[in-house]
Amino acid sequence: MTTAVTVDAAQTVQDHLDRTFGDEGVDRPIVFKLGEHDLLGIYGTVDPAPFPPPNVTTVHLHGRDAYVLPAAESERPPCALCFQRRWQALRQEEERSALELTGTSCSLSSAPWLTPITLAALATLVAEARLNRQEHRPGAGSVRRMRLDDLTVRTFPLLSEPDCQRCGYVPEGGPEQAVVPMEPRPKPKPDSYRLRHVRDYDLDIDAFANPACGALGTQAPAGFDSPTTMPVTGTSAVRGALHLYDFFWSGHADNVEDSRRLAVLEGLERYAGLVARGLPKPLWAKMADLDAPTLDPRDCTLYTPEYYEQAKEYNPEFTPQLEIPWVWGRNLTKEESVLIPQRLVHYLDQTGPAFVDECSNGCAIGSCPEEAVFHGVMELIERDSFLLTWFAKYPAREIDPRTSGALDIDLMVERMALEGFRVRMFDLRVDLPVPVVAAVAVRVDGKPGKLCFAAGSSMDPVQAMRGALCEIASYVPSFERRMAQGMDEALAMQANFGLVGELKHHALLHGLDSMAVHSDFLLGTERAEPVSEVYREWEATRPRNDDLTDDLRWVIDMLRQSGLDLYAVDQTTPEQKDVGLATYATIVPGLIPIDFGWYKQRAFHMERTCTAHRRAGLRDHDLVPSELNQVPHPFP
Repeated sequence: MTTAVTVDAAQTVQDHLDRTFGDEGVDRPIVFKLGEHDLLGIYGTVDPAPFPPPNVTTVHLHGRDAYVLPAAESERPPCALCFQRRWQALRQEEERSALELTGTSCSLSSAPWLTPITLAALATLVAEARLNRQEHRPGAGSVRRMRLDDLTVRTFPLLSEPDCQRCGYVPEGGPEQAVVPMEPRPKPKPDSYRLRHVRDYDLDIDAFANPACGALGTQAPAGFDSPTTMPVTGTSAVRGALHLYDFFWSGHADNVEDSRRLAVLEGLERYAGLVARGLPKPLWAKMADLDAPTLDPRDCTLYTPEYYEQAKEYNPEFTPQLEIPWVWGRNLTKEESVLIPQRLVHYLDQTGPAFVDECSNGCAIGSCPEEAVFHGVMELIERDSFLLTWFAKYPAREIDPRTSGALDIDLMVERMALEGFRVRMFDLRVDLPVPVVAAVAVRVDGKPGKLCFAAGSSMDPVQAMRGALCEIASYVPSFERRMAQGMDEALAMQANFGLVGELKHHALLHGLDSMAVHSDFLLGTERAEPVSEVYREWEATRPRNDDLTDDLRWVIDMLRQSGLDLYAVDQTTPEQKDVGLATYATIVPGLIPIDFGWYKQRAFHMERTCTAHRRAGLRDHDLVPSELNQVPHPFP
């Protein structure tokens, strides 16, 4: 009887490299298996001891793939553990679940491919990597992949992993670190609210999207079949309390290069907002025990006691005696640093009690802190205005989209018409003067996907129109397919709004022809006016600053006059700092927060929902709760 012999592929390669290069010395190549242990620290504590510093060449095996990470001596180069963490984050759900939920190895043996020729080729690749060390900017490196079945080689950019237990750095936190600089930020022109063009950033797109170690995902393909924008979309997955959550990032310009860059910027914004990465450790405490100024999460409106009673296993109710993680942020209105619940800052953070489920609302990326904060608060105002209009069923002023004077808007409206959609736009301002525009794509060709909503906000009304239009233009090409796939689910949600449980459900529900009647308060009458007429008073009085920080100060003062404070929290990751980016979460307690899921709608329990239109002079009375729109909002 023949006994099967198990070949340890890693040891076979290690032995061959030791014979080739010698088995001693600082730069002795070290061989590892990939997928042997959970290295993201979800299943258990990660032991960094087996992984050498970055100045040692390492080889990593998984099935027919062998990765060579050359030794590096540049500033903050990625190490072997950085690579393995990046690699694990890109695995399919089955592999990750085995590693992260059960501690089971998902390693694949490379033994079948380890012929003498393959071993010689791999040793040659290691020798080449050791001799031809490339220069990289701080926090960057590269890894070579050899396919052991055909010996093809490909090189991928690799970024240091900010939470790597081997080489990661935890910065100091405190009230001083929370200060937003508020430095002069000259603008290219008064109506520019981005200080740099998307092409001005030194972005290595392949470092963020590659199948070996992409920081944001495995790929970012372009949708060449789109008839509206030139979309580029990527996806990655983050471990949540219940399962892996896919998060999508995309860019929509009229050319592939700009779309790829916009997609990566959005991906980096999501990457920073989902969980803390490379940031100071939070302070765990009960609010009742804190002496420092704090933001009470109840001021941001939480769920009802009835909801907490039903969902207490996942969503415990907040009390001052609940121990939670806190991070330092800045109250820009009062110019003081305060402790803010981390749950309000990183919306998929799993380190503390989930007393509320937040989203990316108010998180923004920019070329500096002031730009990020400015665009974050613009988004908060946009969502607040949209929800006020929806739940109060207010027939907002309609804007003729063909009166913007912008050729790109005119062309996009025409493209949408060719796809069977009529574009309608509305001025959603209530009691805050900043322009907020809703764009609605109304399907007129009889195909599935009746209504698609989006919104945009900007100090420049035309830019607000452009932002809203881009959102619906990027959604409608796939709307018919989404409706066909989700028709049964949409019909079930129409019969029972309680089944609306996540973001995608809101748009899907309002794609039904039979749901259009619920938007008649907005769409039922034709009343379009030229944009110049709708915003005549605003254009005569609005700020036209040469410095973006002055624009931000104007917004802070505008909110102050309405009794609202603006908070900002730095989310910036090391990968973003290395390319001149900053990401911030902004919070304005009192504005209507956007929620996804019918039973989580905090808008119903806020005084502002019933009173804002009366206070703005748009109605002569406050609404009572029974008058509010008892239909899930359509925001996608």
